[in-house]
Amino acid sequence: MAGRTVRIAAVQFESSDRDKGGNLQTMERLAKEAVKKSGANLVCFHEACITGYSFLQTLSFEEILGLGEPVPGPSTSALGKIARNLGVAIGAGLVEVARPTKSASPRIYNSYVVVDSKGKQVACHRKLQPFVSTHLSPGDNFCVFPLLGFTFGILICYDNNLPENVRCTTLRGAEIILMPHVTGGSASNQPGRGTIDRALWDNRERDPASLQREFRGLKGREWIHRLITCRSWENGVYAVFTNAVGVDHDTIKPGNSMVVDPCGNVVAECTELGDAYVCATISDEALAIGSGQRYLKARRPGLYDDLVAPSKEPSETRPCWTRSWESGNITAVPPASKQASAVAKPKSTETEPLPELPPESPPPSGRTIEDRVLARGGRAIREVCGAPGLLDGTVKWIITELQGDIDVGDVGTQKRFADFTGVVQVLMKPKLLAEIRQVVLTQLKLVETGGGSAPREYAW
Repeated sequence: MAGRTVRIAAVQFESSDRDKGGNLQTMERLAKEAVKKSGANLVCFHEACITGYSFLQTLSFEEILGLGEPVPGPSTSALGKIARNLGVAIGAGLVEVARPTKSASPRIYNSYVVVDSKGKQVACHRKLQPFVSTHLSPGDNFCVFPLLGFTFGILICYDNNLPENVRCTTLRGAEIILMPHVTGGSASNQPGRGTIDRALWDNRERDPASLQREFRGLKGREWIHRLITCRSWENGVYAVFTNAVGVDHDTIKPGNSMVVDPCGNVVAECTELGDAYVCATISDEALAIGSGQRYLKARRPGLYDDLVAPSKEPSETRPCWTRSWESGNITAVPPASKQASAVAKPKSTETEPLPELPPESPPPSGRTIEDRVLARGGRAIREVCGAPGLLDGTVKWIITELQGDIDVGDVGTQKRFADFTGVVQVLMKPKLLAEIRQVVLTQLKLVETGGGSAPREYAW
């Protein structure tokens, strides 16, 4: 007797920010091709592919609210129509706006929906670990649902970085986990990782080899494989990884959409430098031999109290590429196109009051802001930022941020800081960063009022 099988397509494409109609047209074209040429039963697209993703960090709450929509809503209706016309199930991401009650304030989610071949919505997962904007609320449920004879789960991007999320989804019965992402090619303090030069993408037709090296190295495929194949293998499930490719706000994404079997083997993978898809056959025979199934049976939950014990620190979702952190959340910065026109003066802190420091006599003229930060800073500042290069880089970083003229993803910006790796380490310590930032703000105010002089590179 033949076992269960299903054909699943993993797609990559270059979505356009805010252009829902244009993105849906591209998705329809690629879905049609996957069905007609490869016999796909389910076509999966990447995170927030309908609305666009990384640019959300530049938007206000009201702007994201205007971009988002309810689920079900207009975009899911359009997705359902495409699914019905093609006779295929489809998974896609978008910005969702929801109200817990009619009188409650709206909440915004990074969501992923699945519609079946009749156009009916069968699942909606809200990202558990959102971070690109402080205006996004986290989901609070794991999503597991039946479709096409199998049990599916959904985890969006950073959700998969926590092994607990994948394990819990598997324990709830998932055999195939959809893993939509927008990842890779981001600034990083990890060896070999980092941004991909926009010029390589623009020149990909004349020099594809140079871009392939970036896409298939640690900035793309190499580290993506480490995560996705591990999650698949340790849980004994299929993983359907989808990713954006090309320009995504201020970064270049490497695609590499793929299907991974329960043994951690990549069975189909996109290698194209642009819009593409791969299609793979999923079978229950492979599920039966996955090592992860044995590991699930070997678990000893009685030993795992520490995993569910309340944390002493609040939950923080903080990728290393983030521009700056305050209270554990990402702070939006203008895209590169707007930075040149940014007003070169410190931003007002009226909307973000910081604790007042004890009064201080104006320092002697000629002392640098770094000297004053060390003199005025607490023990943590003196110990962690005592290294001149690191302290100098951190102060420059904060002042450049206050001027609205910083883009961590820009290679030129990185080169302006003598100790970039150290600066990133400081930025990932919210309390320390806030303390240094407060001292810097105080010293800038003293300079403005004639209490000292600033180095030339700090002029505003």
